[in-house]
Amino acid sequence: MGIIPSASDFLYTEAGFRFTIEAGRAINACLATFTVYWVYKTGRDFYGGKAGLAAALIMACNPLVILYAHIFKPEMALLLFMIVSLYHLLKYLYPDPTVNPRRSLLFASLFFGLALACKYNAFPMLAVFLLVLVLPRPMTAATAGNNGNNNGNNTGNNHLNTNAKNGLPGSPNPPKPSRFGRFLEKKWAAVPAGVLAGFLAGAPNWLVNPIANIKLLLVQYSPSTGMLFRQFQERAIHDIYGAIFLDFLQCFGAVMLGLFLIALFTGFFTRSRRDLLLSVYVVSYILVFSVFGYYASRFALPVFPAAALLIGKLLFHDLEILSHRKSRWNLRKLWKYGIYAVWALLAVYGLVFTFGNIKTFNLLKTQSQRDRIANYRGEHNL
Repeated sequence: MGIIPSASDFLYTEAGFRFTIEAGRAINACLATFTVYWVYKTGRDFYGGKAGLAAALIMACNPLVILYAHIFKPEMALLLFMIVSLYHLLKYLYPDPTVNPRRSLLFASLFFGLALACKYNAFPMLAVFLLVLVLPRPMTAATAGNNGNNNGNNTGNNHLNTNAKNGLPGSPNPPKPSRFGRFLEKKWAAVPAGVLAGFLAGAPNWLVNPIANIKLLLVQYSPSTGMLFRQFQERAIHDIYGAIFLDFLQCFGAVMLGLFLIALFTGFFTRSRRDLLLSVYVVSYILVFSVFGYYASRFALPVFPAAALLIGKLLFHDLEILSHRKSRWNLRKLWKYGIYAVWALLAVYGLVFTFGNIKTFNLLKTQSQRDRIANYRGEHNL
């Protein structure tokens, strides 16, 4: 899964060449498709179906995603596991009243562990898990109902009855929790255990010989003789920020990049914890890799799903909320016609980037040999 270098080296040998070009492409194409679906699902469940569709379109047209969907490397598996982990973290913050939120936190930990098994690029997400762990316990519908008026109390009582049937916290007569249930309640223990379980499931070679793997990891990523030192030239922080900005500009375009920056900035000043979570997710990646001193375009891949979600949220969720505010202008009527302009913008964006990807990556040519996809990656050190 990318931890042992020989696993990647195999893909470039004569024996692994055919698998890399033929079967490997099919696997990564499927992983990319699942990733786009999970971006849509995350946007739909937390910001509405229109925001989910917009985020999925932006993600599907991303040139770097298209590139790695055609090369058998761990980036697509990493991307899929990270968006699934992010989805369950959001589910933990905004739980379904019929589901124990601790289960969502455990699933988020498991998929984060799988992402770490794919590639080290996942480790900046630790900042997001720390944020989730220090945030107050999510308010369930039962708690919210009991803090309201009579109508709220009735709603709360309904959810208490629902929780009682499902054995959830907040029920009037909850059943005695099992050992696993008591373990889930200790989130500071459940999260590391879930991450470790996911990591070992994705990289079982660490179970066979952990000492050798730790030594190899230290050698490969040492600052003086490691793989990063051999492959990349160490860069100043401002150079890395510039490279990240250019990658976002190339992969999203000027208009979508502007919308992304607006959504990222406003995410820190809203009362919504889900917006804060997405913004912290993006900023933590940028800060970690800028301080790290090494950068390649593939390092930014894990940020793209969150960026697409922030753009979709701004275009539909935030603008619709804004249209319902009282103002001297009739914002609701303006939004009624403005939504067509938003869909037109997305349609033009999708067409421009689709034709650009076809031209750049020669997507209409399907023979199983080294083509412009592999050459493009080598020329641009991706």
